[in-house]
Amino acid sequence: MAPMTRTRTSACDVPNALMATYYGQRASAGLIVTESTDVSVHSKGYGGTPGIYTSAQVDGWRLVTDEVHRNGGRIFLQIWHVGRMAHTSLMPNGEAPWGVTTNKRVRPMYSRTTPMAG
Repeated sequence: MAPMTRTRTSACDVPNALMATYYGQRASAGLIVTESTDVSVHSKGYGGTPGIYTSAQVDGWRLVTDEVHRNGGRIFLQIWHVGRMAHTSLMPNGEAPWGVTTNKRVRPMYSRTTPMAG
């Protein structure tokens, strides 16, 4: 199953029972590739995406994977770091995004706190 970000995490970007149900219902799809999962508090692309950098997030993903395995499925965690494409509203203390380049973003970035342009 191809990845599809659902933005359904709990506070602090922790995977939850709703996500476990969602992935568990799709266990028969074959190999499930999860939604993009942040590797750091500085890797967020937009709000509501799950992380894998705290013990609570690891426990949340364990809930999800256990449900998929209970339903006979296989799951692969897709990790990401969006680098400089991140928005300061998603960074701790409004810091500038971290990246491997000094190049500026080429398109606007939207979050739950910034409106989408028409």
